[in-house]
Amino acid sequence: MNTYLMYRDKSLDVPESFPYTRELLLNDLELNVLLDNMAQGDEDMRKACRAALLQPLTRKEDILYRQEILKELIREPEFAREVYSIAVDMIHRRRTEHVWLQSQMNALFRGAVGILRMTTEGMRKLRLLAEKYTGKFRSEGLVSFIEMLKSELDEAYTAKIEAHLDELSFNDGMLISARFGEKLQGEKYTLRRLDKKGIRLKWMFAPNVSISSKDEDGLKDLELRQARVINENVNTLAQATDHVIAFFSTLRDEMGFYMGCLNLKEKLLSCGMDVCFPAVEEGQARRVYSNLYDVSLPLIGVRPVIGNDMDYTGKKLYIITGANQGGKSTFLRSLGQCQLMLQAGMFVGAAGCTSHIVSGLYTHFRKEEDSKMDSGKLDEELERMSRIADEIKPGSVILFNESFAATNEREGAEIGRQITQALLDSGNEVFSVTHLYTLSHPFYENNDGTGVFLRAERLSDGQRSFRLSEGEPQRTGYGEDVYKKVFGSEA
Repeated sequence: MNTYLMYRDKSLDVPESFPYTRELLLNDLELNVLLDNMAQGDEDMRKACRAALLQPLTRKEDILYRQEILKELIREPEFAREVYSIAVDMIHRRRTEHVWLQSQMNALFRGAVGILRMTTEGMRKLRLLAEKYTGKFRSEGLVSFIEMLKSELDEAYTAKIEAHLDELSFNDGMLISARFGEKLQGEKYTLRRLDKKGIRLKWMFAPNVSISSKDEDGLKDLELRQARVINENVNTLAQATDHVIAFFSTLRDEMGFYMGCLNLKEKLLSCGMDVCFPAVEEGQARRVYSNLYDVSLPLIGVRPVIGNDMDYTGKKLYIITGANQGGKSTFLRSLGQCQLMLQAGMFVGAAGCTSHIVSGLYTHFRKEEDSKMDSGKLDEELERMSRIADEIKPGSVILFNESFAATNEREGAEIGRQITQALLDSGNEVFSVTHLYTLSHPFYENNDGTGVFLRAERLSDGQRSFRLSEGEPQRTGYGEDVYKKVFGSEA
């Protein structure tokens, strides 16, 4: 059964791990902080939210599909909580279900019957909830979800399942038929239905043998014959059980994503931060932001959080320079977070946002020295870039943060220039935070109108405003200001 909550025609895939380039996003963009606040200790919810963020949608209609669902769940959060609670309860009870029977095959059989009975109860709860909320939603996804529950899990369906399960409980005994084969060995063991018309009368006067409770060998032989006849039925029941549990697992994951969004929105609003649903555009590159901020900062207690405004159309290259500790890396994170949240169908951390869809998002951030590295820091940077180049396709955006600075400025600038130009020529969008003047200034001098040059502001007294404004790249990052702040002016 399709839940219709994340896609119109498929379910959310929740892999245990992601390709290398996507895993980089988790640390570079501080996504783990977001995920921790979305999940609030629920590991299954965290995995679902991570899957949604790291598998961005690339079609406007799919993004709007999720946006509309999330907007309505924000208005009706209790519905999301109840659906999620039912799904989690079913899976938890499945995990903790223990059947202690002498025969392993009997245990599997009765265990499967018990699980199906339990999940039938869960399906009935979902249908009753759907009936309660009928007419309260307008989004395509939630309307489809409600109608699916009402039509596919109606009372007649669940009652029929329960009737079959009652029969499979064998409260009136198990009727098995067989015939003699070679050397009088039993063969063609068949499980018979006790409620079939005339079946009781047919077997009422058949010869029968009672086995004493003290006849251990006889009881063991009977168990083996029972196991033999129900083997095929166990396989069928196991498949049915897997199918039903898979439905509740999908429901847990997909509603878990929306629950994570509700948790994150509540947390950000409690921090006094703006959130908005972005306007999504396809085609021409457009970035319009009002108070775009790094969502991870308020979540770790930073106050105040300074955002940035932008309004650019048709730009492909953004080079950010200026004062050290002036908010350049923070801006990159805010931009990357916004893009992933937008393409997950979420709200974003801004007062206003209009942005286009990209085919992929990649980060190449400066890493601290690692004693485990087998080669030099520049080699590691180039290896990372090579892996990105193997995967990136036109229409992507890549965020560079002080990349290729592990060598002298001339060599680092030349490497950065060639890579940046190749990415632009391939139809990609590049954001680059750099202190390499010999990298940034030639692009400024040869700007063809598709480049934007931003500087982290430094006030006249050396303080940082943590805002970016347009300006020509400068040779200095004002590291002396940072030195004086740490060690004092007399140091």
